Amino acid sequence: MTCCGNGNRKALCVGIDDYPTSPLGGCVNDAELWAQTLEGIGFAEPVLLTDADATREGILTALGDLVDGAAPGDVLVFQYSGHGTQLPDLDGDEDDSNDESLCPVDFDEGAFVIDDDLWALLGRLGEGVSLTVFLDCCHSGSATRVAAGRAARPRASTAKARFLRATPKMKKAHAKFRAELGPVEHPVELMTWVNFSACQPHEVAWEHAGQGDFTRHATTALLGGLAGRTNEAFHQEVVSAFGPTPQQRPYLDCPAEALGRGLLEPITAGPRTPASRSSGDVAALLESVARLLRSGSSGG
Repeated sequence: MTCCGNGNRKALCVGIDDYPTSPLGGCVNDAELWAQTLEGIGFAEPVLLTDADATREGILTALGDLVDGAAPGDVLVFQYSGHGTQLPDLDGDEDDSNDESLCPVDFDEGAFVIDDDLWALLGRLGEGVSLTVFLDCCHSGSATRVAAGRAARPRASTAKARFLRATPKMKKAHAKFRAELGPVEHPVELMTWVNFSACQPHEVAWEHAGQGDFTRHATTALLGGLAGRTNEAFHQEVVSAFGPTPQQRPYLDCPAEALGRGLLEPITAGPRTPASRSSGDVAALLESVARLLRSGSSGG
């Protein structure tokens, strides 16, 4: 069945600058800009979590409310700007022995949002519900290095990379937190959402002058309207905005049939498409926000 176009349009926008380690300067601005932009194209006033409110519990609770409160025909957005990282895989479900993770403001307590958490939560999406994720962060262990074959350019004094390399202290806190939390329901293997990430798995997500570069280009593109624009076309437009010699290249991860689907438009309910959670040449949604954090379906 085809979902009607008059469903609810809801969003959760998260931005964290005030980290105890390596604070950032453009993530709260990002979240506020995303909220303003989405409201301007027909979304209800987004839920906004910034700094002290953007704890692990706060993020997962708000995202769970967004997912569980949706009905067929609804269009949802989850946006995150902040640090990402990689942590040791503690349950053996990752090919590369690492979990990609978002870094909530309380991450120093081991309270990370790992890819397993996101897969388990986003797996609750009902049929006919459209979810699009925008991640302005990076989480590859190689993210602090320039991509092969690309010369490093001088960076402005305001430039900051949105990646935290996991320290022994962070890894220990993570292991303790997960041990106390207990096992997470095994993540679903069916990806139904669309994920736009700020960069390729091996690249850095940058911010300059109080704004994420990906956020700046993506929100500008959204101001052009949604009519006739597919997910793939929007992705290519944002990629082009970075110019001919970009230092980061945005990444799109989604089921194959979603490439030609209208950007931020209701979807047709139907069978879910299997998506394997490989991490070889993939990694972003955090490799795919839940793949999101995983990559593998389709790249840009």
